[in-house]
Amino acid sequence: MSPSITTPVSARTYSKQQKSQREVERSQSRHDEDVKEKNRLARVMEHKREFEERVVRRREAEYARLRVEREERLSQVLKARKEERDMKRKMLYYLRTEEERVTRLHEEEAQKRLEKITIFILEVWPLL
Repeated sequence: MSPSITTPVSARTYSKQQKSQREVERSQSRHDEDVKEKNRLARVMEHKREFEERVVRRREAEYARLRVEREERLSQVLKARKEERDMKRKMLYYLRTEEERVTRLHEEEAQKRLEKITIFILEVWPLL
């Protein structure tokens, strides 16, 4: 036969009460553990915030340092490029003026030769 038929009503009620009592005790135990864990986490939370603030400050300082270094490198690169452009411009100006000077000298020499030939022709030609 089944146990519910042979078990007296008071024994079943007692069993249910025991089961209910154990459930209440487990629930109370879990609640107490949860409260302890909550308190522990509350104490740890302050340390967590301090740690996070330290990490953020350190990262901000590092970011600022890296930004300054990057700006300095960029400034140096731009300065080097400007100096290079200026040097090229000056070199081109020098080459152009030197070329003009040499061309002018050749033209002057050619003009002098032409004048000498003209004088020679004018002086010697009639004698021929």
